[in-house]
Amino acid sequence: MARKLVFSLLVVAAFLGLAEAALRIGGLPTGRYAFLFEQQDELYFRNHTEVVSWGPIKYLLQTNDHGLRGPQLAPAKPPGTVRVAALGDSVTDGFFADNPDTYPAVLQDLLIARGAQVEVLNAARAGGSIDKEARILRQLASLDLDVVVLTFVTNDISDIVGKDLAVLRDRKAPVTGSAFERFVLGRTAIGELVFSLHLRSRSSAPEVTRAPVVEGLTDARYAIEGGTAYEDNARDFLARYATTDGLALEEVWSPEVERAVENYLAMLALVQAFCEELGVELVFAFFPSYPELYLPGTSDGLRQRLEAWCDDNGLRWLDITPAYLEHPREEPLHLAPVDYHPNPTGYRVIAETVAAYLLEEGLVDAR
Repeated sequence: MARKLVFSLLVVAAFLGLAEAALRIGGLPTGRYAFLFEQQDELYFRNHTEVVSWGPIKYLLQTNDHGLRGPQLAPAKPPGTVRVAALGDSVTDGFFADNPDTYPAVLQDLLIARGAQVEVLNAARAGGSIDKEARILRQLASLDLDVVVLTFVTNDISDIVGKDLAVLRDRKAPVTGSAFERFVLGRTAIGELVFSLHLRSRSSAPEVTRAPVVEGLTDARYAIEGGTAYEDNARDFLARYATTDGLALEEVWSPEVERAVENYLAMLALVQAFCEELGVELVFAFFPSYPELYLPGTSDGLRQRLEAWCDDNGLRWLDITPAYLEHPREEPLHLAPVDYHPNPTGYRVIAETVAAYLLEEGLVDAR
């Protein structure tokens, strides 16, 4: 029996070794996921250009010498310039959109077109929640910011379920994954392939054809069948993300979700205090989940809770929901049903909404 087990293990090891060798001949691993485990500052690699291809749609990512998606920044802020930092996760980061189509990039273009002297920094990094965003904000404090727009998405709550407030307040970035996970997923060809397939499976609805990946990264990438089947897509969203975004969309929260909401608000208070210390205007932007927009009866209790907290604590509140609802239904704003991030049109609507708010509130001057 022992000999059979040893023989079986040797066969499996030999198979894995051959598979690893074959994948390496084919160009893997590329190391594209190493940053998930090894990059402790949680920004992108500096001065990096890559066509990102782990998800359903390829997109161009370019970073500057600060590790931010966007052009280089002058060592000192130009006189008369308003510097806006966009904080958030993958929606602000701009998943599946080339750099010029991300909401911070479009926001800068819109404000400059209105005559504003402004720089908009894409200070977002996918994954994590307000704990990561607070750490990134501390790193950018020396950049002489004037305005910070912090965008909330529903999974900001599920990402901190089960975490103590003391852990969230820790200034150090947590190490992600075990040493074994960091090696296998970040440094082996088989691990990278399996992880890539896993990510693709989470980003594609079953029985839905993927959006075509077109050489040259053209707009044809975003021609997705089923994009206007809003209620069906919303039900798919709730089923697919029941244990993440869906937790905060329930009519009655579990004690764990309630604590996560309380901890989120406690962290938001710390971010607000830090911005006040820096003399920076903080805007809290609420980005609704797909079902909140398109499935009647979806609970908006979280939105109400956040808005009430902002009102009680003198924090600027901006709700993206009305702008999305007012947009013509025949033009989808998301990648649904392949994925539920915004498409370039959706990112532009966010940018237009934020630009209008910044100008109306006098946080940025049009000349």
